[in-house]
Amino acid sequence: MQNEPAPIKKIVDTVFELQRLFSTAELSLRQAGACEGLAKAMLAAVNNPYNADAYYNMGVSLRRLGRDKEAVAAYEKALEIDPHNADAHFNIGSSRQRLGQDAEAVEAFEKVLEIKPRNADAHINIGFSLQTLGRDKEAVAAYEKALKIDPHNVYAHNNIGFSLQILGQYAEAVAAFEKTLKIDPYIAETHYNMGNSLQELGRDKEAVAAYGEAIKLSPSFISPYINLGSHFAEAGDFTHAKKFLDFALVLAEDQTEDSIQAASSPDLVADVNDKLEVLKEMKAEARRQNAKTGTGTTSFQQPTDPAL
Repeated sequence: MQNEPAPIKKIVDTVFELQRLFSTAELSLRQAGACEGLAKAMLAAVNNPYNADAYYNMGVSLRRLGRDKEAVAAYEKALEIDPHNADAHFNIGSSRQRLGQDAEAVEAFEKVLEIKPRNADAHINIGFSLQTLGRDKEAVAAYEKALKIDPHNVYAHNNIGFSLQILGQYAEAVAAFEKTLKIDPYIAETHYNMGNSLQELGRDKEAVAAYGEAIKLSPSFISPYINLGSHFAEAGDFTHAKKFLDFALVLAEDQTEDSIQAASSPDLVADVNDKLEVLKEMKAEARRQNAKTGTGTTSFQQPTDPAL
């Protein structure tokens, strides 16, 4: 088996960095309109300092603006007036998650369950925070509690699969992903995650098929292209590896160009343009490496089209 050319890893890293920049640029669009809601909520609180709904709505608007720390303070003020507001506890948990305070988020969602014991979403969010904290066994237990309330909850099945994958229980993870897809076969991310577990089990052809399904369902989903490219690179088939990675690079470039048009930050635009210049050089270097290395054989079923 031939070694993977160094530029391939650099290309993959750059793709993920471009995705990060894309997400940053898009964030500003989601904040539109939240200021008006915040102003109305603040006015309502001024008119009636004991209006729990006003503080709750203030928290909602602050969260939409990405000001989660202030949102938590607003929700907590609402809870001083109405301690049994399950939605306020839930939103505190969600904001704590975004702030990276997952232990505190678990506490908030547990308070939701004290008020509404059959809230499946609270169990799911507890599982998500536990997973983030590296407590995957406990996360699986939380997701299973959610399934006792809502047996057909695709998020719970999918997240159980993801935690089992992290725990190295790949066969069980595949089973969980299969249950997810039985309920909803059109979730690209689930096909992708199942492909990852199948790959770990050495079931390469099935993994390639799973990544292909993810691409069919979501042609702009970059990760399956990267994993297919990595698969072929590890097998020494750099022609097919570069074919899939080039698709990933094109998608990253297109998404970044869209975000540049939407963004107003000159620094962000300059940063993205710098990344694109590096990306072009990496592509050229990958071509040179491929020409030197040649192509190898692979046990994978070779697709005729990267879109599968």
